[in-house]
Amino acid sequence: MWTVNSSRADGEPMIVKAWIPFDMDEDGTQDAVIYAQSKVYQSPSDEHPWGHFKMAFSLRQGTTTSGTEIFKGYLRTKKKKDGSNVLQFYNPQLESDGTTSQFSVAVRKKSGAGTAITTMPKMNQSRQPTGEQKSYKIAFSDKYFYKQKKVGSTTSDPVCLRRDKYLQSAWRYGLYHDNGSRLNINSVFLSKQRLAELITTDT
Repeated sequence: MWTVNSSRADGEPMIVKAWIPFDMDEDGTQDAVIYAQSKVYQSPSDEHPWGHFKMAFSLRQGTTTSGTEIFKGYLRTKKKKDGSNVLQFYNPQLESDGTTSQFSVAVRKKSGAGTAITTMPKMNQSRQPTGEQKSYKIAFSDKYFYKQKKVGSTTSDPVCLRRDKYLQSAWRYGLYHDNGSRLNINSVFLSKQRLAELITTDT
């Protein structure tokens, strides 16, 4: 159960505070709390499509603010002088080995087009961070979507896709021979009653 306190004075931003119980070891018992606070200055509009707000949050062990901080971060919007809108997310997270993983997203948009960059830790097959960061550079418009991946110091070739042309495919189940050719079977579903009738007739 969340505890939320939301208030707004005339002419001031709306302030929302939240206390969120958290089960870190997933044993069914609360052992931490996420503390969050938002300030909302404007609701979504043509000028501010994402609204104008800032939210900060922190996860701490135990049930008081004096507990060890496990992760923190913020989500906020900004308005640039050139008229573009920016959405930013930042979340450094303390790992069990003492290292810190960085999660972040920054999107900049103006008139239907924009750019973005995402950053996150590269994970191994056990879903543990490898110590390398993985990021994507993105650009988009109504017609195109561009992306380029980077892992550590290795940068992949960029890919540009059309947003108005799609690859379509249809799949159906079947049986196949070792050589890849399809095995065609003429079969039907029989009710228990009809199956019993056929067995009785054959015997």
